[in-house]
Amino acid sequence: MSARPQKPLVAAQPSVAPLVPQPPPLQKHVAEVRAEEKHEREAIRDADFEELMAGVLAKQLGGEQAMKEACAAAEREEPVEIEKTVFGDLDGDGIEEAVVTAFSCQSGQSPPDMFAVFKRQASGDVAELKVEDTQESPKFKDSKLSKDLRGPWSVEIDKGRLVVRYLNWAPDAPKCGESDCTTDFVYQWDGQKLALIDITQSPVK
Repeated sequence: MSARPQKPLVAAQPSVAPLVPQPPPLQKHVAEVRAEEKHEREAIRDADFEELMAGVLAKQLGGEQAMKEACAAAEREEPVEIEKTVFGDLDGDGIEEAVVTAFSCQSGQSPPDMFAVFKRQASGDVAELKVEDTQESPKFKDSKLSKDLRGPWSVEIDKGRLVVRYLNWAPDAPKCGESDCTTDFVYQWDGQKLALIDITQSPVK
C-alpha cells in the first residue's frame, strides 16, 4: 500500500495588531515643559502691583499708619497710582522681573516719584529686589549727578540691565550747560542686588 504524500508543514503566522500612529515619545513632555516655562516667565504679570507699591511706600514712610496720615492731606486720594510696568529678565535666570514706576500720594502734579523691581519666587510669593542706592556705591557715592533729581522720568530694561532715566532741568544739569538734560542710572544684577554700574548725562534733543 503506497504512503500518502505529506502536506508541507507551514509555520503558524503570529497575529499582528494593526499599526496605530504614535506621537513621538517626547512630544507631550516637551510641550508641557514649554508651557511651564512660559508660565514662569509670565507669572509676575499676575501680581497686584498697586498693593506691592503701596507696601514700598509704607516702608519708606515708616509704616502703614504713617502712610495713611501722609496721604490723608495729599492731593491724590490713593496711596499709589501705577504709571508704567516694564517686564524683562534682570537676574539672568530666564524668568521675567517687573519694574514698576508709580505716583505716590505725595507726588502732586510731578512725574512719577517712585519705582521698584519685583520678582516672583519659587514659593509663589513676590519679593522686591534691592536696587543699590547711590550712596552705597563705592564708585558713585560722591557723585553730584544724583543731586536734586526729578523723576524717575522713565525706566527700561536694555540687554538685561535696568536703566532709570531722570530729567534735569537747566541749570541743574552741570554737564549739559543751559540745556535740559537726562541722567541715566544703569544697574546690573551682581547676585545679590541691582548694582549701579554707570551714570551718564545727555542733553535733551
